Amino acid sequence: MRLVNILILAPIIAIACSTVRAPVVPDHGRLHSIRTAYVVVPPGENRGTDASIQVALAKHGIRVSKGSEASRPRDVDAYVTFAEIWRWDMVMYLESLDVSLFDSTTNALIASGQFRNSFFHSYPSAPDKVQEVVDSLFSTSITD
Repeated sequence: MRLVNILILAPIIAIACSTVRAPVVPDHGRLHSIRTAYVVVPPGENRGTDASIQVALAKHGIRVSKGSEASRPRDVDAYVTFAEIWRWDMVMYLESLDVSLFDSTTNALIASGQFRNSFFHSYPSAPDKVQEVVDSLFSTSITD
């Protein structure tokens, strides 16, 4: 009976887990040299994710500004793009978030991270998930 319970519960638990996925960091050295960044705010963005990214990067010692793609300055070390998906289930909740940092000069990817909610989702704090994704990028456990 215990084995049957485990076999039934294991897939449900696996489906029910939301996660910040392991980041992709092709240029770990460049990531830690960033001192200034610009968050590209997508048209129509109004959920505050851009401000949460600013706060999260500032906690890593990066001076951050934000605005449209058209007004992106060239004198910053990196620019940040993000994509978010929100869903409705009695209230709005964050289903997924992708954050990517690019070199301002070469447009090469420096790092990217993701959050994915699950089928049996939770109602996570979006600013907390943004901070977790950004923190994952700067994790010291990542090797070159």
